Amino acid sequence: MPFRDDRAALRAQVERLEQDLVEARQASAARPEPAPVTGRQGSLGAVLGTVVAVALPLGAAAYFALRGASALAATFAAVAAVVATWGVGVIVSRMLLVVVAPNQIAVAAGRRHVDRDGTVRGYRVVRAGRVLRIPLIETVELLDLTLGAISVEVADCHLSDGRAVAAFARGEVRLVSEPPGVHHVVERFLAKPREEILRLATDVCTGSLRRVLGESTLEAVERDPERCARQAEGVIREAFEGLGLELAAFTMDRVERTL
Repeated sequence: MPFRDDRAALRAQVERLEQDLVEARQASAARPEPAPVTGRQGSLGAVLGTVVAVALPLGAAAYFALRGASALAATFAAVAAVVATWGVGVIVSRMLLVVVAPNQIAVAAGRRHVDRDGTVRGYRVVRAGRVLRIPLIETVELLDLTLGAISVEVADCHLSDGRAVAAFARGEVRLVSEPPGVHHVVERFLAKPREEILRLATDVCTGSLRRVLGESTLEAVERDPERCARQAEGVIREAFEGLGLELAAFTMDRVERTL
């Protein structure tokens, strides 16, 4: 079919497409950009996007030029290809790019990853940035690091002098975000609900406080309850190290005699 050389109509369409492209770029530039992620995946995505954005318009222009179309038609095809490429790029980036909030970690599993210490793992961890997921190869899951407050109650705890007390304390617990503890988090808690993790933290705190009280006398606990709380906090932190948990705060509210 011969090409219709309607220059006025084509020129108007090209001008509209160019204006739409300028407005789209301005709107994209006005949106705040999240912190970049360093690594091969971010660089690979940028390179592929650039290659596609350049190759597609040039290929369209070359195609029309070989078909004997006018320069205006080739320009129109190139602008249309740029707009289409930009739209496809936005859609693909939304599908493959995962934004990680400051209180989260992203776990990209499915591909071999080597840590700085040489350890080979089947996942990589990214915090506070962006993760470019490789389609059909990687899956990305987000894990919230903030767990919240816990209440610790130790009932009928026998002290070293034979007396018994009930102790009440509270604490603030979160997940570790830095290696090596973050790997304990991934391996233990990635698929676990928040309530189950809090129950585990509460049980550890309860057992640690009972242990500290069991090694103390009633006189020592009543004379210096803060010292008892500091001892319990140290035991809890030690127990948390192998679990990927972190004790942000711990306070002893009161100790009551029961015997």
